[in-house]
Amino acid sequence: MSTGPAAAGEAPAPLDYHAAVAARLRADEPAAWSSVSALDPAASPDTAAVHADLTRNAYRLDPEGHPRVREAAGRAAKALGVERPVSAFQLEGGGPANAALVTLPSAVTVVFGGPLLELVDDDELTAVFGHELAHHVLWSLAGGQYLVADRLLDTFAADAASPPAYAETARRYALATELYADRGSLVACGDLHTAVSALVKVATGLREVDAAAYLRQAEGADPGSGSRGHGHPETVLRAWALARWHERPTAGDLAAATLLTPSLDLDSLDLIDRATLAGVTRALLEDVLADSWWRTEAVVAQARQYFPDLDPFPAGAGGPAPPAWGTPAAGSVRVVPDAATPNTRRYLGYVLLDLVAADPDLDDEEAVRRALTIAHRVGLAAELDAVARAELRLSAAAWRRVTAGVVTPTAEPPSTPSAESPAPAPGGTTPPLWGPP
Repeated sequence: MSTGPAAAGEAPAPLDYHAAVAARLRADEPAAWSSVSALDPAASPDTAAVHADLTRNAYRLDPEGHPRVREAAGRAAKALGVERPVSAFQLEGGGPANAALVTLPSAVTVVFGGPLLELVDDDELTAVFGHELAHHVLWSLAGGQYLVADRLLDTFAADAASPPAYAETARRYALATELYADRGSLVACGDLHTAVSALVKVATGLREVDAAAYLRQAEGADPGSGSRGHGHPETVLRAWALARWHERPTAGDLAAATLLTPSLDLDSLDLIDRATLAGVTRALLEDVLADSWWRTEAVVAQARQYFPDLDPFPAGAGGPAPPAWGTPAAGSVRVVPDAATPNTRRYLGYVLLDLVAADPDLDDEEAVRRALTIAHRVGLAAELDAVARAELRLSAAAWRRVTAGVVTPTAEPPSTPSAESPAPAPGGTTPPLWGPP
């Protein structure tokens, strides 16, 4: 878990999302990870071209001639522990206010576009430098692994043959990187309102900004629905997340998670979600097959359409038999994550329906009854009932018999922790979650 506001000379820790994505890519794409890791992490692939372009088409903000820029850059670098020289350029041609980081062999370079330098005061300029230098810091941490992940995601996302989860991961990873850089902005200038004011001025082009009013506005911006931004989160959500991190480390972590992973949506899975949903699906199949009634050749074959290596009876010879659902000995209840969207829940309902319909030799009513009993237990009763009624040809009388025979739990299954709930203390207990091991 990332930490809260850093002390002077100490950069923020990476977001949990950075670490999770890097670990997933390293596990899923070991050859590509190894290849990209061999590249120089301190330079962009097009360093020479960028340097030539800046020399021809930008104005170098020489430290002696621009002491305001020099002092802001030095203050931000010191706050974030950046030891490399920092240079700055102003692009020609006007345009909107903007700033970007370029890593050159001789220095870490911040490139300004438009009237940014005219919009911000000295402290806000320090915040802008802090934001850009934080990108350099992040790419330098942990042997450059977060830069490796960024480059890999860019490559996969640009390939039309890549599964959609790579493009969605690249989108969220870029958002996470901007949230991290915003934390660098706050560390550099040391004041939340200054960091927010700089952020809003760059985004809007305004010369006067009321940061306190904007933070109040952010409270009503529906952050719980997540960020739909590409490249950058919505500015108001960035301010909201930064304020949370400024208040308390755990609140900042939860805010970032809320913006980056607001739901488990079948239609917009990233790599982490994909692994989570695979774990949920596998657990659901295992829990159905824990009942020996289901373990016919046809049903097991259908389950293995999802996971060819699925073991329908994982207990070893002489070991304990898996629990039977719907009995007091059923063990820990595994429930569908609260973050699952209606489409995701409907998909899981169809997973259960696939097993119901897999073996024509099984009694249809008994199969539906048993499946609904499991669905009630894990929180999928409404979804299975809806798809079963739409897809199966059972008479009204049959449905009355099925409904009468369904065993329902005496209490609702426990909810999984939400993005607004604090994580349990190490060693504490939480309801078992479906997901990757």
